[in-house]
Amino acid sequence: MGITVQQMLRLDALQSLRVIAGFDGLDRIINQVNVLEMPITEVEHLVLGGELVLTTFHSLKDDLEAQVNTIKKLAENGAAALGIHPMIADKIMQKAIVEAANISGLPVILLPPAMPYATVFSAVLGTILNRQSQLLKQSEEINREMTRVILHGGDVNAIAKTLTGLIKQPVMITDDMFEILALGSKEAEEHLFLKKCLLMTEMSERIQFDKAGNWTHDSALEMVFHSSLFEIEGRSVRLIVMPAGVISDPLGYIFTLEMGAFLQELDFIAISHASTAVALEIAKQRAITEAKRRMRSDFLTEMFEGKYVREEDLYERARAVGLNLVKKHMVLVMRFDFSDGLEKEMGKLESRIHAAVRSTINQHAPKCNFVVKGDMLVIFIHFDRQFDKQHSQQEAKNLAVLLKEAIEAGSGKARVSAGIGGFYPSPLNLDQSYREALQALELGCKMFGTGSITAVNELGVFGILGEISGKLLDQFTAGLLDQLYQYDAKNQTDLVKTVEAYLDEKEIFTDVAKRLFVHPNTVKYRIEKVKEILGFDPFKKPEERLNFHLALKARKLLP
Repeated sequence: MGITVQQMLRLDALQSLRVIAGFDGLDRIINQVNVLEMPITEVEHLVLGGELVLTTFHSLKDDLEAQVNTIKKLAENGAAALGIHPMIADKIMQKAIVEAANISGLPVILLPPAMPYATVFSAVLGTILNRQSQLLKQSEEINREMTRVILHGGDVNAIAKTLTGLIKQPVMITDDMFEILALGSKEAEEHLFLKKCLLMTEMSERIQFDKAGNWTHDSALEMVFHSSLFEIEGRSVRLIVMPAGVISDPLGYIFTLEMGAFLQELDFIAISHASTAVALEIAKQRAITEAKRRMRSDFLTEMFEGKYVREEDLYERARAVGLNLVKKHMVLVMRFDFSDGLEKEMGKLESRIHAAVRSTINQHAPKCNFVVKGDMLVIFIHFDRQFDKQHSQQEAKNLAVLLKEAIEAGSGKARVSAGIGGFYPSPLNLDQSYREALQALELGCKMFGTGSITAVNELGVFGILGEISGKLLDQFTAGLLDQLYQYDAKNQTDLVKTVEAYLDEKEIFTDVAKRLFVHPNTVKYRIEKVKEILGFDPFKKPEERLNFHLALKARKLLP
């Protein structure tokens, strides 16, 4: 919170100071005043930056090279300016001194002969202290204003509006995934311009990268911010970004632009206070959301355990946690699968997933309810009239497809699998529909892979096989298939795949060949090879053929 060299030169008590070199550094900030009468090589470690250094150069009066070196060292160490007493005014004008100051950008100032150091100390430090006092007072007023907004129930929109009024610049607040939470500006055009800055492909990537340490740390103002220059629509714009919360893991960000005027210290202080308010508000909303989630999760546990025997009790308890289960007859379960250990990002992606789900449901199935339960989404599907099971299943599958596309597009990092339970006339049977949806989800992923959408009515024999213990299934399949699997592994053949296609296609060689993209004679050869390896014809008797077919399907259910 110092003053610039230029501001110092305008002080009434220092009007007689004269700059003789280093004019490019007049915007350097002075935070303190020191006296230097020893060679710089002996006290260089004491120059910490931001000093107005006063000297007579008495110890170096006959050493021009040392004087030049002093100017260079002061500049390198961040000194703000060098003030020289006129004791050696005749030497300071030498070309080498002036050139060194101009090259380094360090202002060299000549003091009047009658001006004592005390005058400089008093004027400069007094001004800095007064300025700090004023800034502190104004900072407290800004903090009170932000506190008032929060205490009166103001959300991020109120914070954005208040901050815009304070700094007279457009403001945008986002969460930690750069989803826009609030906008504050006087003109709609400014809203659009801010959004364009955020949507620039490199912006979020640059901020994420700069978390590693390329932020500006202002020790005087005790704040951290990111500054970037952009060329947008032919305009050169400086975008300021300040994290809401700790820089290593912020809860959100505040964006603003320097449009028409530069941000001043007080503006940065206002943004800093606003960032604290934003962090508190986001943390509060997340705590409320988490509390609601726990209440809903507890209710779902009770409902899925069959603790409700009257529809009236079920409806009342559901309404208490924000759910309407009237005319809800079917459950759709969707699971988010992340690769490469990205499960940790579920919390950060949650807002995007919620937004995608809410938007899709509002557009296509506005009377449905949804709840996030762990890494799954549970959707209670609404039907205004009684559907037959086939029609209701198709309706659910259509919704699942839409939700899957929206979630995967919104998150960009998750694959979504879905399971659809059965249709039941009474909501009291939603627990059964939920269990069926989970079964369809699990078996569907095993049979068809991650990202599949499977209804319980489509499981057929797999629904029955899925109820059998893994140990029994392993014993059943091993006796029939192990010889073929071992032969395939040893000879790199596809006998198992061929047998499954052969049975699926009703033992029609041409259909099997089309499915496997091979010649029919190749299929015939492989089938004969199977008989040879097994030592019998597994396709001759209906019972043996059925067992063989079931074993092939059951094998897919094993880990």
